[in-house]
Amino acid sequence: QYIPTIFEHYSYDLLYKIGFQSSEKIKTYQTVLWDSAGQEELNGIRRMSYDDVDLVLLCFNLNNIDSFKNIIDRWLIEIGAFLPSTKIILIGTKSDLDKNIEQSSINQLIINSKIEARATGRANKMVSEYVETSSKMNYNFDLLREKIAVLLEEIEKEESFV
Repeated sequence: QYIPTIFEHYSYDLLYKIGFQSSEKIKTYQTVLWDSAGQEELNGIRRMSYDDVDLVLLCFNLNNIDSFKNIIDRWLIEIGAFLPSTKIILIGTKSDLDKNIEQSSINQLIINSKIEARATGRANKMVSEYVETSSKMNYNFDLLREKIAVLLEEIEKEESFV
């Protein structure tokens, strides 16, 4: 059972191969993860960690409907307010257990986020990717790392045009 701490902070380099054998390059992205467990008393501290954010990994527990509702009712709103140009990867955790959230609800959230992004012109409202993971089974973490690296590469290209 996960017991939230006051504030967790992890930093690591994400190495990603780009191209094919003859023109292959390895890119390194500095990755910093902040886990505040959503505790309201840490709102001010959490919001200070939003400086220079390029990508948000927004996680919810696939077996907990309240966790999913918090994505809709809290986290997308907060990200929209404080990170207006940041892309989002939505991550469903604990995929090894029975799901309490219908896949159609997840799909609808992704569709709604894209509709809202187009209507408002705010990229942050769009869930760019969705991945289901399981720490227990070490499931889909290579896929998640790849999606992170691809989006960071896209962001880097977008920023070079500004």
